[in-house]
Amino acid sequence: MSEDCKLGELLVGWGLIRTDDLNEAMDMARATGLPLGQALVMADLLLAHQLRCAVAVQSLLRDNLLPPELAQAAMKLVVKQNYPLDVALSELGWESDAEAVHNQLGDLLVEAQVISREDFHRALHSSLKNGLPLGRLLVAGGLLDLPFVESAVRCQSLIRKGSITRTLAVACLNRCRESGLPIERVLELVSSI
Repeated sequence: MSEDCKLGELLVGWGLIRTDDLNEAMDMARATGLPLGQALVMADLLLAHQLRCAVAVQSLLRDNLLPPELAQAAMKLVVKQNYPLDVALSELGWESDAEAVHNQLGDLLVEAQVISREDFHRALHSSLKNGLPLGRLLVAGGLLDLPFVESAVRCQSLIRKGSITRTLAVACLNRCRESGLPIERVLELVSSI
């Protein structure tokens, strides 16, 4: 699955919202400054728990841990039958690989020791409660600055594309934090060594 799979496109592709609804929600998101998911909830196109499930499925797809056809079937059960995601996936015969590495932003930041596990859990709880992206909450809470969060998201993307290893990403995030340099510059420096 492509690392750049977008939430709105997935929801349309899964048949859970119409393209017109997506366009209207995108307009609302732009006008209000809210994330698209929140706009979808505000427009009553998704319930909050359905949004959380869709974001979780999107992450599983990006990490190549869930086949696309199973993702669609699971989301239909979540929306139409009101199943929790884990139950929907289990009903479809999918089992999570306990050894599989998820490349979640918070996990990368904790592994790189740029935020504590406690700060991560507080921000994650707030993210799930408010529907706001984790990175935005870490910036708003003064734990990280926006350029660093952007570098961390870029690392996450590079890992998912197979361009860098998780170990290299963690080391580079540490270097970014210490130096204030963006991830691209740190990667250039590391590759020239």
